[in-house]
Amino acid sequence: MKLYSHQDLEIYVSPFFPWEKKENGLRIKTGDVFRPTHVTTRLCLELIIDLVRKIPHRSFLDIGCGSGIFALVAAKYGIPLVVGVDISFKAIQISRTNALENQLFQAVHWINGSSECISGRFDLIVANLPFTVLSRLLGNLAELLNLHGHLVASGFQDTEFRKILAFAKKAGLVFEKSLSADLTFFDIPPSGSFTWVAASFGKINDSCN
Repeated sequence: MKLYSHQDLEIYVSPFFPWEKKENGLRIKTGDVFRPTHVTTRLCLELIIDLVRKIPHRSFLDIGCGSGIFALVAAKYGIPLVVGVDISFKAIQISRTNALENQLFQAVHWINGSSECISGRFDLIVANLPFTVLSRLLGNLAELLNLHGHLVASGFQDTEFRKILAFAKKAGLVFEKSLSADLTFFDIPPSGSFTWVAASFGKINDSCN
């Protein structure tokens, strides 16, 4: 099925139809990992691609890479250093498979672990993680971000957005832009909200220097 369509990139997610293969396309198998058909994936893709098309980035980090979709998009746009990280070994396996099948195997480094395993700094970081995990990691992600770099974060709902903004501010990040979309359920979800949010943040001060 087609997940995402842009003027210079199309993304297909398994199961595939025979005709869903184009020169500028990515084909993503999901296996047993988080399916990128969730609305937060599309919201993150919109923010990532907007940033990549406007601003040159030399490095990219995907925390909780799952199927590897964000890292592979970054590699497809030619970012020289791309790293995907996940605590799930199954996720790393499927990410490597997707990299190989999209002729991007040499373009991404995959690490089985958490953000604490990473050293160095990155121009662009994406983290599509559950609210409880994201809120705990925001400080660490800010430390991994280069000065004037950008963080794209999602995995939270509109009811949690104010808390995310507060955590981001405490970590030294400045809010830039947000996108939201609804995900339909058969019943009212436990949170009481249907709306999911993705946001981008900038780093304009660097207390680590």
